[in-house]
Amino acid sequence: MTNRYLHQLSQCKRLRDMEIKTSERMFRRQLQPNKAHKFIYCGIEKAGSTFWRRLLQHVQLGTVQTPYRIRPELANSYYVDLSKSTLLEVLGLLKSFTKFIFNFKNQAVFDALYDVSHTFVEFRKEASKCLSFEESLKRTWRKLQFRGIIADEINLPFSYKEAENITEEKLLSTFIKANKQSQKFDLRSQKQKHLMYAYSTISLQTLEKLVEVFMIDFKIFDYNIYPAFIFQNTNISIRT
Repeated sequence: MTNRYLHQLSQCKRLRDMEIKTSERMFRRQLQPNKAHKFIYCGIEKAGSTFWRRLLQHVQLGTVQTPYRIRPELANSYYVDLSKSTLLEVLGLLKSFTKFIFNFKNQAVFDALYDVSHTFVEFRKEASKCLSFEESLKRTWRKLQFRGIIADEINLPFSYKEAENITEEKLLSTFIKANKQSQKFDLRSQKQKHLMYAYSTISLQTLEKLVEVFMIDFKIFDYNIYPAFIFQNTNISIRT
C-alpha cells in the first residue's frame, strides 16, 4: 500500500507543476491524500464506469485535460489495454487492493480488540457489583468468539486472580495473540453458527419486526429477506 500511495501522491504533485485551468484545478482538489491510512480519496461524484473511463482517457492522452471535458459517448467508446496503460502509474498495481483489504480487515480486528480490552478494564470495578472478575472476563472472551475473532477451541488463559489485576496492555496483547492462533480455524463458519443460534432464540414476531427495519437495506444490496438458515424452522408467509 505504501508504494501505491507514493505512486498516487507523486502523480498529484506533477499536476501542481503544470499550467492548469480552473476546471482542472477543481479536479485536482478532489484528490485528497490521507497520509495516516496511505491512500488517496477522490471526492468527485461518479456514475457507473463513466468517470473512470474519462480519467483513463485523460491519463492515456498524457495531456492536461480534465476528464470533465471528455464527452460521455466518447469516454465509453475507448478501449484500453490495461497492461500498457499509464493509469497504473496513478493507481498502482491492481493487486495492491488485495493487500489494502487485508490490512483494513486487520485494522478493524485490532480496533475491536482494543475497544473490548479498554471497556473491560474501564468498567471492571463497576461490573464486579454483579459479576466476578473471572466471570466478566469469560463473557468478554465469549463475546469475541461469537464475533468470529477468537476460535471456540482457544480457552481463556487467565485465572481469577489474574482477571482481577490484569492491565489493559496485557489483556490486549492476549487478545491479539489468541486472534493470530485462531487463523487456522474457520472463523467465518463459527460466527455464522453463533448467529444462527442467536436468531433461533428470537420469536417469529420479533424476526418480522427486524425484517421491516432492515427492508430497505435488503432491497438495496439484494439480500435474501427470509434466509432459510434463519427461517427454516418457521412457517412464514413471505410478502411480495
